[in-house]
Amino acid sequence: MRLFYVVLSPTFGMYQVVADLANRFCADHEVHLLAARSVPRDRFAPAVHIHPLTNSGNSGVEMASLDLATLSRVLRTMADVAPDLVHFAAPHVWNLPLILWLRAKRVPIVYTLHDMDPHYGTRFSGLMRVFNRMIVRLVDRLFVYGDVYKGRLVAEGLDKSKITVIPLLMLFVGYEREQQLLQQPTAISYQPFVLFFGRLERYKGVEVLLEAFQRLGQSTIRLVIVPAGVTSAAMCHRMACLPTWSCAADTSPTKRR
Repeated sequence: MRLFYVVLSPTFGMYQVVADLANRFCADHEVHLLAARSVPRDRFAPAVHIHPLTNSGNSGVEMASLDLATLSRVLRTMADVAPDLVHFAAPHVWNLPLILWLRAKRVPIVYTLHDMDPHYGTRFSGLMRVFNRMIVRLVDRLFVYGDVYKGRLVAEGLDKSKITVIPLLMLFVGYEREQQLLQQPTAISYQPFVLFFGRLERYKGVEVLLEAFQRLGQSTIRLVIVPAGVTSAAMCHRMACLPTWSCAADTSPTKRR
C-alpha cells in the first residue's frame, strides 16, 4: 500500500507525532510525507519518501499560508505519487481544498483532529471552526486524542464507527538514536519532573501550569520549560519565583515557529 502523510505546517511537534506513525509502517508499505521545507528529516526512517514543498512561516492556520503556486505543486505531487490512502496529520488552511480534491478522485482519507475548538486568542479561529465541521464529515476515518473528543463528535451526529481514539505519541530523539536505544535497552528510571515545550502563547495554558506548580509549594517535583518564541517579562518573573524550575532554552524574542 502507498501511504501518503500530509503535514504542511512547519510546527516541529507535528512532525514528532507523524514520524512515529510513518516509521512504523515504512517496513511493510511505501510511505510518503508531504511537508514544509523545514521538516526535521532526522526524525524519519530513510525509507520514508519526503517531499518538502511548503515555505510556511506560521503554524499553518493563517491566511498567509495560502500560496496558490505552492498549492499547485502540492496537487501535482499528490497526483504523481497516486496514493492508496492519505492521512492529514496536522491542521492547515489547505487541508479542506485538498480533501475535496481527493474525494473527487475517491481516495480514502484519514484525518487527525488535534483540537475541536480553535486556539483561544488566535486569528481566524472562527474560520477554523467552520473548516473542522466540514472536514470531519468529508473524511473516511477520524483520529482523536481522547474519549471526550469522540463523545462530543458523536453527540454532534457523527458515526462513532469512523472515529478512533489514539494515544498521543512522540519521538523525542532522532530515528537513528531510537534504533540504537532499541538495540541496547537500558533500565527505565522515573524522575519527578513536569516538562513543557512549545510556544509560550496564551492558549497553551502556561499560566495555569505555573499556578498549579506554585500550589505544590516546596515539592521535590521539578518543572522544566523549553520555550520557543517571545516570553513576556511578567511570565519570566513568575517563573523566576518558582523554587524548582529550569528553562532549557533561550527565552529571548525569536521568530515564531
